[in-house]
Amino acid sequence: MTRIEPVRTEEAFLAKAEASWSGELVRAKNAGGGMVSAKAAAWFLGIHADTLGEWRRRIPPMGPRFQKASGSAVNGPNQRVKYDYDELLTWKDGQQGRTAKERRLSSELERLSQQQRELELERQIHEAKVALEKLRKNAGRYTALVTSHEGWAASHAWAVVDGLIAGHALTVDEDTLDRALAEGEIWDATLPNALLEPWTSVAARDPFDDAMKEALAAFQGARDHARNQDRARGLEDRLPPATAAESPRKPFRF
Repeated sequence: MTRIEPVRTEEAFLAKAEASWSGELVRAKNAGGGMVSAKAAAWFLGIHADTLGEWRRRIPPMGPRFQKASGSAVNGPNQRVKYDYDELLTWKDGQQGRTAKERRLSSELERLSQQQRELELERQIHEAKVALEKLRKNAGRYTALVTSHEGWAASHAWAVVDGLIAGHALTVDEDTLDRALAEGEIWDATLPNALLEPWTSVAARDPFDDAMKEALAAFQGARDHARNQDRARGLEDRLPPATAAESPRKPFRF
């Protein structure tokens, strides 16, 4: 089985990411203004990047003004979106200058939106667990199936360099991660979606391709086993009911 060993923990990656976002903001401040990534903007505003993305998708958009750039092969919801540092400051100052009622209502709206997202995640998790339990009952390869499902369903952070995926944020080398963070190119996506995008090299892609092939093989084996069980049950249902064996016939005697 393919093993992809992380070279850093999730906590270490987040610490490095926050340091990078802080560096973006400091450089923009020292330069008297400039563009920063969407994730740096969200960190500056004290909200999750997904919340900032939801604000952008509203009609009309909410939050500070933003700009979309082109040129990246990877099109995640936060990719190539930039915010002007001065606009962030103005918007944040405006929020702080609102009345107590406005702040309370905005906080309430954000709290309800967060609860909505959490409930949606809980629903998805419940559906995934139900599906896994059903597959487990119909197949004998539970462990491999759980591993493959988690690998497909979970969103991962991918380091992107020059529009190409360089690898998982927990497995790439420090220089690659630093460059991706500096360029604001950390893409959140599932493994199947990542494998549909161009990579920096075949060597970087191969371990994840192999892991996906093994996961697919495990899933297909479990699926075939479940299908064969259903077919066997269907065949049994079509057979006539068994009858008691008749006693052997005695020969006729004159």
